Amino acid sequence: MPPALDSSRLAWPGDLPESRAACGMGFVATPELGHEAVGLGVTALARLAHRGGLDADGKSGDGAGLLIQVPQRLLSGPYAVVALFEWDERARAVVEAAVAGSGMQIYAWRGVPVDPESLGSRARETMPAIWHGLIENPDLDPGEWERRLYLVRRRAEKSADEQGVRMYVASCSSRTLVYKGLMAGTRLADFYLDLHDQACESRLAVFHQRYSTNTMPDWRLAQPFRMLAHNGEINTVTGNRAWMHAREPELEPELRGVIWPEGSDSASLDNALELLVHRGWEVSEALMSLVPEAWEGRGDLRDRGRRGP
Repeated sequence: MPPALDSSRLAWPGDLPESRAACGMGFVATPELGHEAVGLGVTALARLAHRGGLDADGKSGDGAGLLIQVPQRLLSGPYAVVALFEWDERARAVVEAAVAGSGMQIYAWRGVPVDPESLGSRARETMPAIWHGLIENPDLDPGEWERRLYLVRRRAEKSADEQGVRMYVASCSSRTLVYKGLMAGTRLADFYLDLHDQACESRLAVFHQRYSTNTMPDWRLAQPFRMLAHNGEINTVTGNRAWMHAREPELEPELRGVIWPEGSDSASLDNALELLVHRGWEVSEALMSLVPEAWEGRGDLRDRGRRGP
């Protein structure tokens, strides 16, 4: 036990060299499509409970979630899915208009099966209605479909802001689907009943247990986000956000406002990453540019690596 814990005085972080607090995260993958990866992800997430914060009600957590492949057998078709958190009944109409404006349509809205009684009182008080909007592929290749879906989400977000509609899109993709919320990881599958369904199939699962530090717990800030799960603080986030804003005039008008102003540092990183990827960058190239390797004093790093991609 660190000496500071043996005394009655308040301990400053510097007094606790062995104490650390950070989100817990990881992923699992299986060679075959099936429920195994989902089940393993749920189990692994539950074992990270010690890495997350817990509310005084004993159930509400700082946030937890799972990112999987879109479970086509569960949804009875090869759909793209808009995972929508709805606090305002106008939200679905906002999304439908954005989808229609991109030459697609919502085939159906699916009320996601959930158990609110598994939540703590604080999480239940702020819980949104949760919907899956199913979108059929209008004969686009997979990459173009993903880019179109990214623009759909951005248009829906801007329209919602203009109309004062409170909503959040956890994911909008033909490839991946995010289940997340304001609970501890031990309760994610108690809340989202889909995660027990054998038809909920994936080859991978990315899981995240949040420990909230510089932002208050919020349904929207649970992770994984749409492209990444992130563990830790970004000390340069203020400057990073400022540089993104400074470069926005170089973007098409519909892409501006990339960084979500209410997001955490991890959310801002996710915003920047998905912009670059949907503009044609490789994921590894985008990440190297956004989180460059420390190179000062490293003679073994080539000049190209110092300059970035």
